[in-house]
Amino acid sequence: MDKKLKYTPAYRTIAVILSILFLWCFGTSLLIVILNIGIGFADNTAGFRKAFLNMTAAKEMNNLHDYLELSERAKKYPNIVGLQQNLQAYQTQYDPNNTNFRFSATDSDGMLLLTNDPNYGSEQPLLASDTTNTSIFLEKLNYQISQHFDDPVNDFAEIVYGRVDISQFLDQPSDYLLWYFTDDKVAIAYRDGLDVLTLDGQYTDYMFFKNEEEARKYDYEGTYGEECTWEITTSAAHSYDDDDDIIAAGGDAATASEKVQEAVTGSDGAETGTDAAVKTGSENEQADPHIPNDDGHSVVVTVTAYGIREKLHMSLEKYYEMKRNNLMVYAESDELEDLLMSGLDITIRAESSNERDCYIRTYLPEKLTVQDSIRSNYEIFYLLFKRSEWSVIIMFVSLALTIIACISMCTAAGHSRNDEEITVARIHQFAYEIFFILPPIVMVATVFLLRLLSQIDTPYRMIAIFCVGMILCIAASAVLWLYTTAVRVKAGIFGSSFGIVRAARRFFGLFRNKTLTCFFCLIYALGLFILNAVVVPQFDDFLLSVPIIALDFLTLLLMVYIVYAYFELHRHVQRMETGDFKPVEHPVPLAADFGRFDRSLNEITGRVGEIVAKQTKAEHLRTELITNVSHDLKTPLTSIVNYVDLLSREKMPNETAEEYLDVLRRQAARLKKLTIDLVDASKASTGNLNVELMPMDIHVLLEQIAGEYEEQMEKNALSIVLNVPDEPLMILADSRQIWRVFDNLLSNACKYALSGTRVYLDVRTNQELVEITMKNISASPLNISPDLLMERFIRGDKSRHTEGSGLGLSIARDLTALQNGMLDLHTDGDLFKAILTFPIYHAPILPDADGTEQEMFPPESDRT
Repeated sequence: MDKKLKYTPAYRTIAVILSILFLWCFGTSLLIVILNIGIGFADNTAGFRKAFLNMTAAKEMNNLHDYLELSERAKKYPNIVGLQQNLQAYQTQYDPNNTNFRFSATDSDGMLLLTNDPNYGSEQPLLASDTTNTSIFLEKLNYQISQHFDDPVNDFAEIVYGRVDISQFLDQPSDYLLWYFTDDKVAIAYRDGLDVLTLDGQYTDYMFFKNEEEARKYDYEGTYGEECTWEITTSAAHSYDDDDDIIAAGGDAATASEKVQEAVTGSDGAETGTDAAVKTGSENEQADPHIPNDDGHSVVVTVTAYGIREKLHMSLEKYYEMKRNNLMVYAESDELEDLLMSGLDITIRAESSNERDCYIRTYLPEKLTVQDSIRSNYEIFYLLFKRSEWSVIIMFVSLALTIIACISMCTAAGHSRNDEEITVARIHQFAYEIFFILPPIVMVATVFLLRLLSQIDTPYRMIAIFCVGMILCIAASAVLWLYTTAVRVKAGIFGSSFGIVRAARRFFGLFRNKTLTCFFCLIYALGLFILNAVVVPQFDDFLLSVPIIALDFLTLLLMVYIVYAYFELHRHVQRMETGDFKPVEHPVPLAADFGRFDRSLNEITGRVGEIVAKQTKAEHLRTELITNVSHDLKTPLTSIVNYVDLLSREKMPNETAEEYLDVLRRQAARLKKLTIDLVDASKASTGNLNVELMPMDIHVLLEQIAGEYEEQMEKNALSIVLNVPDEPLMILADSRQIWRVFDNLLSNACKYALSGTRVYLDVRTNQELVEITMKNISASPLNISPDLLMERFIRGDKSRHTEGSGLGLSIARDLTALQNGMLDLHTDGDLFKAILTFPIYHAPILPDADGTEQEMFPPESDRT
């Protein structure tokens, strides 16, 4: 083929289009073959019909299941309107006049439950049929059972923490819903906790009665508590004379009393048991009627009791835990204590499902008379089934034609007309991975969308059209990938066109940065050292390891020197940034490129230092000249002003002389102000101006300034608007200098603002800063930058129709800086904006005479 024809754009375009078309034909025929395989690639009509029915029934089975359940429930509850309406929707869907799909459902005994076939029970020709066994849900049954646990102390934690499988007590474990304590008091104690009494150690006390009957009737629980125990230790039949344990030989009743008392308190007189218990049996002995006396016989009762330590409120879990640890703890309520220790009763709620086994038979009539999706799908699949052999032939033919067309396309790719050189278009300069992953992405998207369409019951005709279109997109993306691959290979940029290769080149380009170079070299040296530390011990001969160790040591020294040189050069540059232009001496001299770079820095430093010194000297001389000239002008200027004032008091011979005198007075005042501005500008710029910072309320300051300028603003047809917060805002400023700042700003507004407009003074806070903004509309265009307006002798009115020296904004900026503030200018068209920023001052809190705290500076309303 002629090269001229091969290199023409038309040839390349035709080759690309044919490649896409042939590849699309191959993909479409491949899809048809896959679909035939999907339905079983049946070699007979019966097998195809069976496969098609299975595909159709699989889509309808969920709806049939719901329809059958709804029908059975509607039989049981015929009066529920909503149930009947839902059933009617299914009846309409499966009406034999609306669908070709037929089904019949029977129970396990063969009794008919539901069908949409009007010819059910009669012989009829069918395309295919199939039967499926399933179960339908009829209703839910709720029930509950009770369970008793005999050991509440140990069983409580097992129940609450789920260590006991509650569902084991049900008919079916899957029926379990929830459990709760049967008794309401136990449930409340579990939810809210309970009041308990904790008991201390036990003690022993003795009581005396005239006879056993009186001893048995006595309320020991009311005196010693419910946990006490008592026992008659000396019977009433014994007398004090006969009982040696109670009355000593030759003794009397008083002696017996002493012995019993000694038994209570101990031989050494020390009290036993708790203090309260001993006092009950000893200190109150004379007041107790049950203490033995001389009237006759007595019965001795030994009482063992416990002291109440404290009353607590705790959770039921903690209560059983203390019980499990054998601690003396009891519920304050006797009824609740008995209930908690007698066992735990729980109620378990469950829910069971009533289901019914049934058989669903699905089939299609031989003649599909209804024009629905089943009929159209059957026609499409039947067409594919009949053409399955042709699909295989077309697939292989289109594959061969695709290969030929792609080869022709690749041979012409990249060539221009009558030019054998390869031209790389802009599209081929993108990262190669984009074109490489484009076909797989389109394939994945096709599969995802195909599954989505299948789930929403999209007709097969629409799915077929979608698949054909997506196959065309896949073919186009694949041909584009092959074309760009051919161009890149022929141009010799295939390897370098990968995005990962470009990223790697940029990564290694970072090594031009000394910081990253030093870092990676240090990491490399450290890794090499660790590697050799592991490898060297494996050598049997020590002489072999010496060169490796020496190399590691030299590498480490080199890395340390590189890092040291970098930090020294960085320190040199930092000194230059801070204005220190003296030559830098290093502890260890720098060599090689580092030394040459250091010498270059020293040369630059020296030159810059000389320039800065000359500039500083010139600035100093200029400031000194301005100061001296201004000072020299003050004396004659003062004399001129004074004599003009004296002349103004004399009578002038005519009106012309009066006009001359007025001009002289006005110009002398202007010259005096210019002289003062020059001196102030010089002092403010050099910091030689004394500033006394005192707390100042912004609200009061701006109101005073607005009052001072109100008359002058009215003369210029201007109005001033204040937007100040109600709460006081304090700053530290010099009253005279801050006034001078606002005086310069507002005087400029009076000179240059457009008549009939407003001048705004807004105050707002920004964290710990207060911003004061002055805004006005300029009468003339602001064709000058804000930075240039700040310079000395620069005026916004270039025609100089108004009075001024061009020093006002410069002086305001320097005075604001001396008061720890900042002045910024902004222009937006004819809008002029000056922003003053000061730190907010918080008055220190000092203690008052009565110990309370108050601010050092009282509010403005309280000041005298």
